[in-house]
Amino acid sequence: MTRFFGFFTVPAEIDGRTYPMVVDTGSDQTTIEPAMANVWHLQEDKFGEHKVTGLGGEAGWHYPRILSSLKLGAPEWIDLRVSPTSFAFVAKRAREARLPAPIGFLGSNILTRYDVELDFPARTMALYSVSNCVGRFVPWSGQFTAFSADLTRRNRFVLHISANGHPIRAVIDTGAETSIAAKASIAGTGADLTAMEKTVPLYNFGWDGEPIASYRHSVDLDIGAERFPSASIEVGDIALPDFDMVLGMDYLRGRRVWLSYSTGWVFMQRMDAS
Repeated sequence: MTRFFGFFTVPAEIDGRTYPMVVDTGSDQTTIEPAMANVWHLQEDKFGEHKVTGLGGEAGWHYPRILSSLKLGAPEWIDLRVSPTSFAFVAKRAREARLPAPIGFLGSNILTRYDVELDFPARTMALYSVSNCVGRFVPWSGQFTAFSADLTRRNRFVLHISANGHPIRAVIDTGAETSIAAKASIAGTGADLTAMEKTVPLYNFGWDGEPIASYRHSVDLDIGAERFPSASIEVGDIALPDFDMVLGMDYLRGRRVWLSYSTGWVFMQRMDAS
């Protein structure tokens, strides 16, 4: 994997050429930049429309395009349906830094074929074919945490964690640079939202490049066996379906993460775990 600002990309081979794509466990669809889809003259699939949604809003309905071949190492996907979606904030950053921009995001329609190991400190992604596995089956040494996650209908992994002792649901999203909680969800944890909103807002950007205002707030977070007292998290007036908080790359990048699409389990190991 290669770090691209707060994201991580992997090399994807498309019709014999290699391009960087962001690994995005928060998306149920794999996307491609519309300009590239047009240059490659990708055929539209007229049998069904898709709509991409995210923190920045909705992209509207569109017909998926058909990639004849996409490879991640040896595994190959033939006639893969991808959503032609432009992620304006990623392209803008790439232009400003004079870096090649990722051509798209790899979503769960790619990832669910395997169990996925993302070792962010080592910058590697491994895909495993898994069957009949139970318990703490990952081939890791040292201490690690196992989570019995909820796997949503859109194949997102949602963890049960707590903020100030109150249970909340957090989605694992490698396509989000920053962890952020929904204002409506955090209101029940004892947060003083009035005082919080008097502070200077921060701004993240959704997929469409539109700014999303958020505020810093301190909460006591418990994620598995780990406790983060007075953790400074971002809280925004955003709608999050099926969960209350996004666990983004600011939390994940120092960890090795195993997402078991075959069992619904999630395993995490800090880089300094022993």
